[in-house]
Amino acid sequence: MTGSEIGPLLAGVLAAQARQDGALRFPAISGYALSVANLARKLRADVLWPVDRGAERLAGAVEVLTRGDIPVRSWSSVAHGSRVLLVGTVGMSSVELAQVSVWARAGGAKAVHGCGFEAALECEGLDSFTVVTPDAASVARSA
Repeated sequence: MTGSEIGPLLAGVLAAQARQDGALRFPAISGYALSVANLARKLRADVLWPVDRGAERLAGAVEVLTRGDIPVRSWSSVAHGSRVLLVGTVGMSSVELAQVSVWARAGGAKAVHGCGFEAALECEGLDSFTVVTPDAASVARSA
């Protein structure tokens, strides 16, 4: 099917999924993982909290890259006293980001930052948001 046969909205969704698939494969995922790790260190984040399904894969790559120095939040853990870095990918929305930031704050996080691909998202509840790139040169955007 062509883009005109499926419509512009579905074509946009499929294109975003294709970009995400490429970003989450080797070698691109290595660059994104390094960017997220560098950002986490800069922010002194002590836990990564994936916001979407693709982010779980990216956060796992960061945990492996840092040899566990920057762990991924487990489903049963709480954020009490943590400096949290929320991690998202192409499909993350401001609504998802806002909801997870509320959960992190309610769990006692002392700082909540966010990062993701492609676009800076404005969201209440975040201390900052950063667009990460695969070349480890992230562009910061304050929330």
